[in-house]
Order: sequence, then C-alpha cells, then structure tokens
Amino acid sequence: MDDVDGLDRVTTESFGNGTITQRSYDPLREFTRTIETSSELGGTLQSLAYQWNPDGTLAGREDLIHDQHEAFEYDYLHRVAAVHTTHAQQTL
Repeated sequence: MDDVDGLDRVTTESFGNGTITQRSYDPLREFTRTIETSSELGGTLQSLAYQWNPDGTLAGREDLIHDQHEAFEYDYLHRVAAVHTTHAQQTL
C-alpha cells in the first residue's frame, strides 16, 4: 500500500513486479468507482469501472479493456438473481 485517502481507503498500490494499481471511490459513499492497473512498461493491464444502486448493491461492472459489461439484478433479499453480460465469450 503506497497511498490512502482521507478515509484510509487504498488509492495506490505498487507491486514487486512493477505493476501499479490505482483506485478511485464514490465521493459520497465508500464504494469503489474504478480500479486501474498498469505496468512499469506503460501498458494498462486492467481497467474496471463500477456502478452502484442506491441500496448499496452492485448495479454494473465494466471491463474497459475487453469491452465487457455486466449488469446485476437482485431479488427482494438483495441476493443476485441474474447477471447480464455483453461482449463476453459466455453469457450467464
């Protein structure tokens, strides 16, 4: 862990293999907004974006490198009832 924000959430991590992961958070809640990992050679290895429902459940997740999008549906007990994916090799 290299850096944290005012709420002690990890914002930057460096690893022994030269990769660096940066995270951003929703300013009103403590939910993760983005995660991006890059190599010391300059390439982006991971770029994820998250969307949240008002009740705190995960609404969607995007893999911006592979153009994969996932949307989540929940039952009345807030359990995942369905996952819809696009541009994926397998639809669940």
